[in-house]
Amino acid sequence: IKDLLQKYEGKATSLGTLKRVAGDFFVVEQEGVASMYPLAVIHMLRIVKDEEAGTETLEIHLVAKD
Repeated sequence: IKDLLQKYEGKATSLGTLKRVAGDFFVVEQEGVASMYPLAVIHMLRIVKDEEAGTETLEIHLVAKD
């Protein structure tokens, strides 16, 4: 998972712009607010390709809270 996330550093994701992947955490920024998440809370990663626009977007789904 970490290697895949590192490929998307600096790009927009479903949680915001992926700023950093290091150790056992990743940092995203959305509207000037940075959030840090442990890699262990990732439930699923989806790569959505838009062939018409020629873009890829990474969707990050986190483990739901009770």
